Parts: sequence; C-alpha cells; structure tokens
Amino acid sequence: LISSPLRRATQTAAAIGAALQLEASLHPELLAGEGQPAGVDLADPEVIAATGEAALMVVRTALLASPGGLIAVSHRYPLRALLSRIIGLDEAGAMVDALGNGDTVEMECHGEALLEDARLYRLGAP
Repeated sequence: LISSPLRRATQTAAAIGAALQLEASLHPELLAGEGQPAGVDLADPEVIAATGEAALMVVRTALLASPGGLIAVSHRYPLRALLSRIIGLDEAGAMVDALGNGDTVEMECHGEALLEDARLYRLGAP
C-alpha cells in the first residue's frame, strides 16, 4: 500500500490499510498537481513524462517488495502521468478524466507490458 503524503490521500490509505491490515508507505512522487513547483506547466508533455517516470519508479520498487499486488492512493495528475507512461497519453487522459474520487483503476502488467486493458471501477458500483 503506497500513498501520496497529502492528507486526503493518507486518510484514504489509512482506511484501506485498516481494512486489509496493511501499513501505507508515503511517497512525494504521488503528490497531486499542487505538489509540483510553482510555475510548472502541468500540461507540458515533458512534465507529464517526468512525473509519470517518477511515479513508475515508486510503483516498480513497491511491486518488487510486494509481488502479490499493489494498492496506490494518489491524485488525478500523477495517475494521469503514470498511466500515460504505461498506456499512452491519450488513452490515459480519457481514463483519468472519467475518474471520480474513490474510483479504482486495475491493471495487470508483466514488466512494462500491459497484459489486458486497464479496468475502471466506480466507487460503490457492484
């Protein structure tokens, strides 16, 4: 269980952790867009790529420590950047634009290859 250090993410991670008996590790690479330096153009493809690469490194490291799976609690901007690194910017943008608070994106990967399409689950949906 990894999480952004922002309060709203740590609260969500704490609830998940309590339910699953896991402790979250906090990673600033998963910060929301407001975690970026002032004046940074968040729409700049280079910024998105760098943010996605930083988030991917955290995910890789966490997966090596827990090969059974990973839960990441983050925010729209780093999720978009991470997903764009994995599935491409346009597809990631469409998926992330559809995300609501508490929604889940599930992916199964082998290395950096996505084994099947990412799946979006809505909070509270069966």
